[in-house]
Amino acid sequence: MAQEKNDTAPSVDPLEPFRGEEFRLLISDRTMLQQVDVMFSKLLGFTAVKTLPPGTSRNDSIEKLAKVLLTTEVHALVDPTGLLKAGENKSKNEAWRDFLVSVKARIGQTKSDEEKVFSCLSRIVPVLVEASNYQIREKYVRTFAHFRIPGAFIFPHAESNKLNEQIKERLPILREFLEELLTGKDTALEKIKNRERDEKLSERKAKADKLMAEGVKLKNSGNFEEAIIRFNKAIELFPENPDAFMESGRGYNKIRKYTKAIQRFTEAEEVARDLPAPNQEIAGARVLQIKEMIDNGSDPESPEVSKLVGEVISNFNAALKKAESVTPVSEDDSPDGKEEAVARIAGSIFKTGLGEQLGHRHKAVQELGVLARGYLEKTLKTDSDNMPGSQMICLGLAASDEGDYQEAERLLFQAAERKECFMDACREINYVGAQLRKKSGPNESLRLYTKLLDLNPPNKAAVLYNMAVATMAKNKRIDAAGYIVQSVYTDPSLPKERMFYENQEIRELLPGLITSFEKIGENSDTMAPVKPQEPTPLTPSDATFPALKNRLEQMIRQDKNSAIKTMFVLGQKAPRFLISEEALGSELIMAMSAHAHKSYKSSNNPQIVRFVKLLAHGQDEKKRREQPVIPFAEELVNLETAISKGSANSLGMFLAYLNEKPDFFRSGAALKSESVALLASKIMKKQSAGGNIKGLKSIAPVGDYLAERTRYVTFVKCIESAVNALAQADQRLTARYIAQAITVAPESVDRHYFYEERDIVAISKEILMKLGAVNKAELN
Repeated sequence: MAQEKNDTAPSVDPLEPFRGEEFRLLISDRTMLQQVDVMFSKLLGFTAVKTLPPGTSRNDSIEKLAKVLLTTEVHALVDPTGLLKAGENKSKNEAWRDFLVSVKARIGQTKSDEEKVFSCLSRIVPVLVEASNYQIREKYVRTFAHFRIPGAFIFPHAESNKLNEQIKERLPILREFLEELLTGKDTALEKIKNRERDEKLSERKAKADKLMAEGVKLKNSGNFEEAIIRFNKAIELFPENPDAFMESGRGYNKIRKYTKAIQRFTEAEEVARDLPAPNQEIAGARVLQIKEMIDNGSDPESPEVSKLVGEVISNFNAALKKAESVTPVSEDDSPDGKEEAVARIAGSIFKTGLGEQLGHRHKAVQELGVLARGYLEKTLKTDSDNMPGSQMICLGLAASDEGDYQEAERLLFQAAERKECFMDACREINYVGAQLRKKSGPNESLRLYTKLLDLNPPNKAAVLYNMAVATMAKNKRIDAAGYIVQSVYTDPSLPKERMFYENQEIRELLPGLITSFEKIGENSDTMAPVKPQEPTPLTPSDATFPALKNRLEQMIRQDKNSAIKTMFVLGQKAPRFLISEEALGSELIMAMSAHAHKSYKSSNNPQIVRFVKLLAHGQDEKKRREQPVIPFAEELVNLETAISKGSANSLGMFLAYLNEKPDFFRSGAALKSESVALLASKIMKKQSAGGNIKGLKSIAPVGDYLAERTRYVTFVKCIESAVNALAQADQRLTARYIAQAITVAPESVDRHYFYEERDIVAISKEILMKLGAVNKAELN
């Protein structure tokens, strides 16, 4: 017969092994001290419990507690109520935190090792009475855990006022906590330490992420040195992130510190050995080194170059192998990750440009091509029309590498239709445009760039730069100047890129442009349009005119129809008022005058006709006063009058200006005059035919005037285009036309006529600021 289970067998008391543990009671509340002492010594049977008198002050209590923790291995039950300095602006929880900070600091004066300090603190057992509220209790637990204190006696408010009843209520709570404290202290402390590590890790990561974001922002603005500083600080804080190493390496590449760049990429590889990107970046850095060495005269077959070429091949090979092994981490990851990774690396191989440096028949160039195509054939197995956009881009680059630019264009523009690939596709179309220019000439590349700009690409500035290069290849210097300035105006960080200085013709074009815009900045104040002199009043003011002005303005604000009727009456009874200083100086009255003139100018009523003429007189005077005084305007009127009358004196007047007022022929007044230009042409023809022109000392100034006028005509067309673009709020296009204007007529920046359009001058100053990013040392 089976033995029955004894359900009445006594259970093991979990507190039994710990009844000899030492406890010190530093409890300032006497009632609480008495209760805890009774519960520990008499009811729970702990044999090594001693009470310590509370300190006479907060500092005294801190000193006593620190001494106990430093000299004996005891549990210190602490309740420094009344010494916590909790007040109106500080909760009891915050007061506990301040108290424990002071205790930690005092222990730290003796124990220099932080772990030993925390070991002492972990033996503190706070004793406090709080409402039975989970959130409040959790706050205390988190506060105490910050000091490695694994728990606290948090008693609820007693329901009874009697001491024995309170002890009876609190004893089960004390027993339960003691069992948890004494049997699970090591586990609790380990959890606290793990949480601390996680919090520190999370804090470090958050700070590193912030530095990374700052670095990316600086990198995008072209400030690579400051960006590198941020990325390196992020590495120090959180070296587990390979992106920080990668971004730092890319930054070093930008400032041509390739050794440091490769060091960072190598470190990234150590952090994330399965990622293909570090190897791809190392290969890219070696390519840049090879190009720089060859540009500086190194032999492509030299051992130094050959060594770097070998590293390029081995690292691209390693990157492709890793890419081929990419597997989705979760169900949410794209199943095409492997194909995309291989396509991206293969695409970068096609873009190395080593064929131009080493020759397309070079063994390494051919080996790289075979390597990239081999992986593409193994990995990309779908129909090109239905494959992901990233793979289309790669195949487009492969087609470009093989010289099939039509197929490259088809694939890349097809990829650009995919929203997720738009940016990458636009960048690669721009790259293919550069290849197309080298192989098929500038016209084809310009066609491709124009087609790309129709997509409004994010890399518009780089496209415009390449259009400048292509137009320079066609000897269209004016167009090239427009495109290069428009590119910098679009993206002022562009001159911080190395590629900005790679084209020799652009480097030769820029200094003159920069000089011209600098002159605009210098001349904009001194050569601004001359303000007209204070006009003479059309009619003397009457003593009643100021009052009439105020009344009419008030009427215009209240009732415009009544105001027009009043103006008509004034035109009959006080016509001098409508052309007086008071009326001409009032914006409200002149605006109403213009409205009335427009409304009634077609009337046949004699009285209204006289009224309209009076208003027109005032409007004409207002316009005259607002127009700047044009230099040499009077001389132009005199000369054009003489020419129009067929006066024999016109030639003499022309020659007199030529000898006595040579600046006249460099003024906008003379340059825009067709009759003056026609007379100058007749003089040139007569002189060329052997005619003797009396009083003409030299024909050269006449030729200079005609040549400048020819440039001026084109200049005016460019400025008109700039004004139209500005009216459409297209400041980038405005910048292009301004650059074209000063390129076709560089002397214009030293002429008054350039400064007649104030908005154009303002945009020119903005262009000058953005051109300030150009590194002039790189242009030499």
